[in-house]
Amino acid sequence: MIKRTFIIMLTICFIVCMPYSIAADDSATDYITSKTVSENKNNVKISGSIPVVKNLTNPMFQYKVNAAITDIYDLKTAEAAERKVRLLKFSHDSFFENGILSVIVYSTNVVSGETVVRTVVVNTKVNAFSSINGILGGNGIKYAKKTVENAINNDKKIKYTSDANVDEYTPFYFRNRAIVVMFNAGEITYVSKGVRYFSVPASNMKNAIIPSSQYYVKSSYNVKMIPLRQTVESFGYTVGWDAAKGSITVNGNDTTSLLTPGKNNYIKNKISKRLEFAPEIKNGITYVPISYFEEVLDMLFSVDNNGNVTITKYSLQ
Repeated sequence: MIKRTFIIMLTICFIVCMPYSIAADDSATDYITSKTVSENKNNVKISGSIPVVKNLTNPMFQYKVNAAITDIYDLKTAEAAERKVRLLKFSHDSFFENGILSVIVYSTNVVSGETVVRTVVVNTKVNAFSSINGILGGNGIKYAKKTVENAINNDKKIKYTSDANVDEYTPFYFRNRAIVVMFNAGEITYVSKGVRYFSVPASNMKNAIIPSSQYYVKSSYNVKMIPLRQTVESFGYTVGWDAAKGSITVNGNDTTSLLTPGKNNYIKNKISKRLEFAPEIKNGITYVPISYFEEVLDMLFSVDNNGNVTITKYSLQ
């Protein structure tokens, strides 16, 4: 049984075919070397190579990374023995970009062609295991899920058999300023289609961070009230004030929003919406419920453990 902490560090993908080979980035060679594996273990003949990470600035963390890779090797060889696999071959790919080192380890049943892929992704700048949210920001997983869903909906060549859920355990690597998420063969479409790869470009999203000190909470309901103007203007929206009507207009990204402080009536492109609370003005600043950004402006939001809010504007083009 794999421990939860081990699952967080390592991501899994099952393929019923030979490995999807990706040419390793030249810059990754500064951090990766290979270790040849050749042994007979529990009636399994093992061959190939596994990666070894080098040159990290924190030797203790480097030890943990290599221990995680060794755990992959031990786990896959043990599983091969249980399944009575006679020939098992290891190989690997690696990429390095903007301080993110992605390592992909393949273990292939040579007889059946079934390949298991695990990825280890680390941030070499801070010597820590990395995640989708860690690279893209607090709404990274939400954005990746929407990107994948959009790609599937527009794919006229393949019939998908189930929803593609992206979460903290989804296999991924980082390349060309994009997260590439992977789904097991048979997980979201037919096994014959192999592993499905979806690119989630970081350039199609922009994050705004609102520290906990810059918003307030309607304590009885735990609804966060976010400053409107400074938030939307950071995304390039314009804010207008109609003194005669006492209303505010927000324009941008093909959306026109009309709202009036004290009235729980948010108009999005002429369609009226009610949220938890009406807009409020405090010390000359207009605040709106955090849900406004999702329900009216089609953005994403999340809150970290310190109470800081991340709001994300994104496109699926």
